Parts: sequence; C-alpha cells; structure tokens
Amino acid sequence: MSDISTPGEFSRTLVVSPTSAQNNISVSNWSATNNALGNWLTVTQNANDNTLWDFVLSAHSGSTTRQTEVTVTHPENSNITTSFEISQSGSGITDTDDDEVSS
Repeated sequence: MSDISTPGEFSRTLVVSPTSAQNNISVSNWSATNNALGNWLTVTQNANDNTLWDFVLSAHSGSTTRQTEVTVTHPENSNITTSFEISQSGSGITDTDDDEVSS
C-alpha cells in the first residue's frame, strides 16, 4: 500500500538587509536538494508582501517519504544563506523549522 499525501501549502517570512537587497530577491535566489523545486515543490513571492514567500507541495503518491533542504541565497552576497527542511509522507507535510544562517 502506498503512502498518499495530500498537497499542502505554507508560507515563510524572509527579511533581507539592507532594504535594497530585499527589493532584489527573487525566485532565482531559492534552491532545493533532491530536485524538488519545479517538480513537487514550488515557491512564489507574495504579490502583496515582498517578505512573504509561499511554498506549495504537490500530492505525493510514493511509498517513501520525500524530503528536501530549501536554501535561499542573499542577492548581494552569495556567502550568506539560510535553509530549512521539508519532509512529505503519507501523513502530510512537516516543516522542520531549523533555520540555519551561514556567512
């Protein structure tokens, strides 16, 4: 029997300094492991708030948990990143809120 996970959606707030960098961040600053982005995970910037990013996970019909580490890179300094992990199984979505900041 396969795990069947319903699609899910959640948002994350991302504040970038300086303000000029916040205005320059885009979808291209995001990456994810395990080929997630563009396949079973999409990310978009909220049209009304440039600090709010919306993540949508597609339904999962696989028999194993799928997971990814999502990373955003500062638009003016590629040495600055923050990451979080997403796991999706038959029970739905788990957003492990363990942001890491590297510089």
